[in-house]
Amino acid sequence: GLIGLNGSGKTTLLRLAAGLEKPDAGTVTIWGGVRIRFLPQQPDLNDDKLVLEQLFDSQSPQIQLLRRFEWATAQLQQHPGDEQWQMQVATLSDEMERTGSWSAEATAKTILTRLGISDFGTRVGTLSGGQRRRVALAQALIDPADLLILDEPTNHIDAETIDWVEKYLATEPGALIMVTHDRYFLDRVVNRIIELDRRQLVSYPGNYQRYLEKSAERQAMLEAAEEKRQNLLRRELYWLQRSPKARGTKQKARKQRLEELQQITHDQNSQIALALARRRLGKKVLSATMLSKRFDGEVLFEDLDFELGPGDRVGIIGPNGVGKSTFLNILAGKVGANSGQVIWGDTVRLGYFDQQSSQ
Repeated sequence: GLIGLNGSGKTTLLRLAAGLEKPDAGTVTIWGGVRIRFLPQQPDLNDDKLVLEQLFDSQSPQIQLLRRFEWATAQLQQHPGDEQWQMQVATLSDEMERTGSWSAEATAKTILTRLGISDFGTRVGTLSGGQRRRVALAQALIDPADLLILDEPTNHIDAETIDWVEKYLATEPGALIMVTHDRYFLDRVVNRIIELDRRQLVSYPGNYQRYLEKSAERQAMLEAAEEKRQNLLRRELYWLQRSPKARGTKQKARKQRLEELQQITHDQNSQIALALARRRLGKKVLSATMLSKRFDGEVLFEDLDFELGPGDRVGIIGPNGVGKSTFLNILAGKVGANSGQVIWGDTVRLGYFDQQSSQ
């Protein structure tokens, strides 16, 4: 598990390990034959593809063979009497039998189903943010790799799915590097924590709980070393201020030592205070009545009433794809409802941070 402050370079480090970026200095060596699979925070999916087609968009030899077989089978269905397609389907079938590729399709569908995607013929572009994340996660999991790199794998997926992913990763034989802010996920999945701290990597054996213990010990040692440096610096400055003239050579050495002490920095984690200007908020914040929303004939919700008062803090939960983000988008005025109305108070100013972090 790779952890560190936001902006410290965790995602960049993962991309370097995956060969997607080049370092300014140093080398990244990937030994011959090692296959790496990378799941980024914002997966690049093809909206025009069907879910199953997206899953089979892989460089894995088994997946490529399966994709060729699926294509040949589709062509044969359109031209049942074509001997060329019959021969190609038979040849590919034998090849899949020899390489054990028949299990790839079953595995792909099983993983999709366990991740809550049951309609394999759905267009990717019609999926919700959480469903798209599940498809991307499934694509990473079905493609056997020696090293699986996951950047925030639990984002936008529900607790039941996270539990299944934990168990699945526990059975996989390959190596795993991941960045996640889910400490419970880290606790149950990893056996080593690497912290990107003060522009260096510090390794801690064990899970996240063990890391907290060892990290606290390391921080105490760093703070003790810093206090010792500060005390020594004060003594050297005091000595130089006295400026004994009869000790020219020794004074020069101590000046150099002082300069070295001043160059050492204890780069403590800075805390940022964010001050928000308060505005007067009236008694009326939000009222939504009889909201209904349908997509392609499917009803997400109907006749929904919702009230929000000053000081209310509401969490919305539910499986992926049931309409949570759509509901928020309707409240924010980014998506229209099929029926019902949303009324905001006159003094309300809305801030909205969506899944894609768009403005």
